[in-house]
Amino acid sequence: MIQNILSALDTRVEVSVESPDPEQFVNGCVSAGIRLCAIRRLDALTLVCRMHAADFRRLPAVVRGKHCRVRIRRKSGFAEHLKRCCRRPFFWAGAVFAVAALAFSSRFIWNVSILHAGGPDREILRCLASFGLQPGVSVDSIDEDLIQQQVIAAMPELSWIGIYLRGSTAEINYRLRTPAPEVIPLDAPYSVYAAKTGIITKLYAYQGKPAAAVGETVLRGDLIVSAVVPIGEDGRFQLVHALADVEARTWYDLQASAPLTASRKIYTGKKVVKKYVVFPGRRTKFTFDSGKIFDAYDIIIERKQLTSVFPLTIVTEQHLEYVTEPVALDPASEQARLTEALTAALRSSLVRGEILSTDVSASVSGDVLTVRITGECREDIALPQPYSPVSDSGSSGRP
Repeated sequence: MIQNILSALDTRVEVSVESPDPEQFVNGCVSAGIRLCAIRRLDALTLVCRMHAADFRRLPAVVRGKHCRVRIRRKSGFAEHLKRCCRRPFFWAGAVFAVAALAFSSRFIWNVSILHAGGPDREILRCLASFGLQPGVSVDSIDEDLIQQQVIAAMPELSWIGIYLRGSTAEINYRLRTPAPEVIPLDAPYSVYAAKTGIITKLYAYQGKPAAAVGETVLRGDLIVSAVVPIGEDGRFQLVHALADVEARTWYDLQASAPLTASRKIYTGKKVVKKYVVFPGRRTKFTFDSGKIFDAYDIIIERKQLTSVFPLTIVTEQHLEYVTEPVALDPASEQARLTEALTAALRSSLVRGEILSTDVSASVSGDVLTVRITGECREDIALPQPYSPVSDSGSSGRP
């Protein structure tokens, strides 16, 4: 490895040798201890070879009296590259400017990224910007602790937020506040009402006075178990926290419609390409076009960040023109799709229950397919609510 480094630092000279007897030149170099490499003939009297610069300085003694003409074709090596660079002042000026720009830009924030995804990211970025953390601000002007406190105060839904400065990037992590569950004290008076309309099939009142019985039909909001429990026969009563298991047969009627024709995209091959240079807070277009956009088109956006230091991004927008043509859909497939969607909606309507049976019907009117599903279910319809004298005074009264 050291030998390779030294070889790269050493200057090599490529020469062309014109001689009536090129082999005599090669033999003379070998006798003088001059190492030649990459020897090749250009013609019968000319050959090309490479040697070290120190050996090249010994050539006059070798070629003297041999009618040889030696010409330098090229020099290579670190020293030669350095000489060429020294003769180019603009190169050094550019290098100095690049180093200065790199050092200067490292003292600014050019990118604010959120590690935690799926929450109120846009609101957090806007809040951070309002408190002084945004692309283009100086790193020295950022007080992480103060900004964290300000964001927590401005966004109560956050329980914690962290700001980490990584060079020119500010990484944000946060945790959403988990709302505390509602605690209902068991000594508070509660009655049980019907959450849905149905026929009661099971009723177990663990606490409270039943106001309905198995086999009865109740409407949504009807009183099932009252918090008012009589004491003795003198009209006295006590208020309790009613507890009960109530199951009922319920029915659902759902329907959905869908057209039997759809539009299919066909791309014409025409497109308009626009390119922009995006710098924090600025977007500059650097392509020329007519500005005409098609009547119907899709946009494909490609972003390419040029460097990891500067947030300089090239954005390419391709506007692809397309036309649409009608396509007839299979009625059986559409009916199956709507039936599956309605069954899923029916299942999601049941909090604690099961579907006993379903009846599906379909009809076509013009170009529209309508699917209707009627489902019979068994589910828990108990709905505990705080005791109200008005609501408990009759069999119904809750909306």
